Amino acid sequence: MHIITIATEQNNWLEDWEMSINQWGYNYSILGMGVPWDGFCTKIKLILDFLHTRELSEIICIVDAYDLVFAGPQDELNKKFKSFNSPIVVGGEDICFLNCHKHTCDVNNEKYRWVNGGCIIGFVKNLIDAYTFVLDVSPQDDQVGIAKYMDKYPSEVTIDGNQKLIANIRRINEIKKIDGKRFQHVETGTIPVIVHTPFMYSDLGARSEFVRKHALNEYESPEFLTYTTGLFKHLYKHLTKNPVYNNIKYIVYVVIVFIIVYIFYLLHRRYKNSNNG
Repeated sequence: MHIITIATEQNNWLEDWEMSINQWGYNYSILGMGVPWDGFCTKIKLILDFLHTRELSEIICIVDAYDLVFAGPQDELNKKFKSFNSPIVVGGEDICFLNCHKHTCDVNNEKYRWVNGGCIIGFVKNLIDAYTFVLDVSPQDDQVGIAKYMDKYPSEVTIDGNQKLIANIRRINEIKKIDGKRFQHVETGTIPVIVHTPFMYSDLGARSEFVRKHALNEYESPEFLTYTTGLFKHLYKHLTKNPVYNNIKYIVYVVIVFIIVYIFYLLHRRYKNSNNG
């Protein structure tokens, strides 16, 4: 098994990712460093270019970089993947919002039935077929594309609904800390090998800090306001590069402008009151 991730810039989140993966002794490659980000089509093309350099029978695990850490060994991940007896296994989550396709396939846990692209494991041959399809039908969002591929070829993809391979955590109380820098999923009882905190800025880092402080040997919390500024950067990046968010893009822009105007109003009031005083 070989792990790959896409990271176009070096930052503390990528350093955490490398720290976690090195703690557990994985073989891995980081793709895309310094490459201009032009939306998820950049990610898809980098993945396909890499896959075409590998043996068709090799197992590749494609994971996110900035909001994900490893919390278990490679042999366990490999064994759990093979237990599905499926060419491709993807992580499951309980939310289907804009960057989601509502597939009709059977899942082993209905609560976590929706595709999350933070972790996709499969044989090179099958992954090439899947990502070629994705590049054709959904180049703007690979998560949507994989779900559509699953709908068309249901025997090719299985969702890890029980969070055995990866826990996609939307709320802190979904997992609990256990010994050995590991975690247990509260509802399913499984012990995931990977922990992912999708859109980690949405709770200003609460889930991220909970996971990283337990999973990493030498973790240092980021500077003040890192998660706040990260929230705005994340929104800008995806709203400008991913058309699936077009329906809410202008609403978000209006909210951001309102917040900025309100902050200036409060500062003006404070300045005026201090002068009157």
